[in-house]
Amino acid sequence: MTACSSGATAMHAAVTALARGDCDQAVVGASTYLGSAQTSAGFARLGVISPGWARRPGNGC
Repeated sequence: MTACSSGATAMHAAVTALARGDCDQAVVGASTYLGSAQTSAGFARLGVISPGWARRPGNGC
């Protein structure tokens, strides 16, 4: 699990619904709220966010 897996999960659900014909259009959105410096530092130590908050392939963000 990464800090922004919810976005990938939401996208997968939307694509699946479109492919099945459950809907004609889909809107996908996701966000991650890291409410405190301690939370952010903890996620950084776990390696689930990239240094400097940059997005990079393979880290789930």
